Amino acid sequence: MEFCRSLLLFCLLVPLARGQEATRMYEKVFPAPSEVVALDVERGLLEVVNRPAGTEVKISIRFSLQDGEKARPDPADEKLIRERTERLERVAGRAFDHLKPRFQADARRVGLVLRDSRWVVYDRDPALQVVISVKVEMPAGTALQVRTVAAGVSVGDFDGSVDLEGDSGSFFFKRVRGDVRAKTRGGSITLADVSGRVDLKTVNGNIFAGTLNGPSTLETSNGSIEVQRFRDRLKMAGKDAALLVGLCAPLPPGLELSTSAGIVTLQIDRTLPFTIDASTLLLGKVRSRGLEPLVRRGGFNESALVADFNGGGERVRVRTGGATVELIGREPLDG
Repeated sequence: MEFCRSLLLFCLLVPLARGQEATRMYEKVFPAPSEVVALDVERGLLEVVNRPAGTEVKISIRFSLQDGEKARPDPADEKLIRERTERLERVAGRAFDHLKPRFQADARRVGLVLRDSRWVVYDRDPALQVVISVKVEMPAGTALQVRTVAAGVSVGDFDGSVDLEGDSGSFFFKRVRGDVRAKTRGGSITLADVSGRVDLKTVNGNIFAGTLNGPSTLETSNGSIEVQRFRDRLKMAGKDAALLVGLCAPLPPGLELSTSAGIVTLQIDRTLPFTIDASTLLLGKVRSRGLEPLVRRGGFNESALVADFNGGGERVRVRTGGATVELIGREPLDG
């Protein structure tokens, strides 16, 4: 059975504003059906978009090897231009062969593996720059798996589950109708809207979420987490991290926020009925403005507070190791 329909390959050497550029491009198409698309892309820029359900998987790759010299040679200096051109030509062939992608496919899975580009720069010529761009078009309903070292990943309007893992790359999700799991050690994670379960973790990076519609767990160290709106159980945990979350009706049960050191801010619709259970250690205080609660235990500008707002309701639990907890009233959001 033949799973790959086509492969296009070509190489160009073109002038750049600062020098020259050698490029090589691949395009490969895999017929349906495919249940999983697995991408191992160590560096570069990765874009993933949906095609209609039941259609093909299309992978397009562009490698660019650029002359990294800051100064462009004088057009009259033919010798220098020739030397830099010959240097780029010598390295380009070996570099592109080293970076040549490996495709794997069967009736259920399409896979791509791209090797690390550091060999080209660090071992061959530090004056050269490597740019890798990958675009994957895959059928709606197909699961996506990505493993990367330092690639930036962008997932557009997407129907299917997503599982991303990287060392230092940043991830962006526009709208995902499915579950999302993402983990990066040195990058940020941004989501606009996710319908399913969400599990995010980053170190030395930030997490920003627009709307979370399913049960969600968000964790960071030495960064920050911001959630504008959530519609199911939410747990936010930080280590030396600031947390910010918006509260509006209907407020789902099970909101928990904890951080070892970092300000926790709740932006709350003034008419929302809920109960706050907040405490902080050391010199931290619980503060409020724009809200009128009924205090049950502790008090404002103290280290602990249990209070009902608008008659009380779902309990919001906040714990911090020594920073301020801010409760800020706002005009109710629409919808």
